[in-house]
Amino acid sequence: MASKDQHLGWLKKGDTALEWKQYKQAIAAYEKAIKAKSNCVEAWTKLGRTCMEIEDWDRAIAAFNKVIKLEPENFDGYFYKAAVQEEAGQIDEAEATHRHVVQVLDDHPGCYFNFGTFLNRQKRYEEALEFLNQAVDMAPNTMNLTARSFALESLERYEEALSDLNRVDSYGAFYMVYHSRGQLLEKLKRYDEALEVYKEGMEQDPIPLLLMDQTYLLETLGRTEEAEAIYADEMENSKEGGFPELGYNIRAQTKQRLELYDEAIAIYEEGLQEYPDNPDFLYDIAICYSQKGDTDQALQTLKKAIAGNENMREWAKEEPLLLKGLKDNDVFEQLVGLDSELI
Repeated sequence: MASKDQHLGWLKKGDTALEWKQYKQAIAAYEKAIKAKSNCVEAWTKLGRTCMEIEDWDRAIAAFNKVIKLEPENFDGYFYKAAVQEEAGQIDEAEATHRHVVQVLDDHPGCYFNFGTFLNRQKRYEEALEFLNQAVDMAPNTMNLTARSFALESLERYEEALSDLNRVDSYGAFYMVYHSRGQLLEKLKRYDEALEVYKEGMEQDPIPLLLMDQTYLLETLGRTEEAEAIYADEMENSKEGGFPELGYNIRAQTKQRLELYDEAIAIYEEGLQEYPDNPDFLYDIAICYSQKGDTDQALQTLKKAIAGNENMREWAKEEPLLLKGLKDNDVFEQLVGLDSELI
């Protein structure tokens, strides 16, 4: 390979190492690529992104600063720098980066989107709208409209938020758009329209979340017969579709959302009788016991679930519904291995 192209070989080695999550080797390769060609923006960018993976924030920021120095209008350099600063808890610095980039790249809708979503995450929704409005004006796509809808919903401007999501639909909606549209219609007490949206979503993008949105709303409206009809259909459909446990899950998880934990447990236990080799039901039962405050039963059931599937030990460490009831419980921490991680 010609000396002027040495950096390409090192870039390739770095990419291969990164694919295998060999971060130390990847960083070394990208640094050699930079040594071979100091103004290689690609190498500096990949070095920064790899440092992000190992949470070496200072080193990542330094790499992205170099990208920006080499190419003052490099969108990715600003994007990653702000992302690192936010992840590192440097909120003021991240905001300063966002404010700078909307001045440098004032014709790039992505800059306004990034700043708007940053402000959304800071719960500064009025300020977020200023930038998301510009993003939508420049590029009224799904991403920009959805972000602005979130800000509007957070400000309880439901009709405007719904209008944005209705516009998203014309670009080709996916299940979360149907879910969000339905939720907004519920807040506006337009329940029949919400049910139609969930139903339409199931036809376009059949996801269990939308089915549970339907059954939960029907149950809360007291239209239990309609909900029961959906449960019955789903039991039949799930068996034909090769996922027989799904029918039990839809019904039980709806009961959980209604905080009818004993009913949910009974449904999961019914499923366990039919499918005794499925530890997922035990895991879900443990969550129900945790939600209803029965710590002993939750722990006993979780032990059985983990015995059936060791992966559940890892799942439990990050399961918010379990952690809410079992966090700081010594037996739970010992069971899932949190105690050893804290040493």
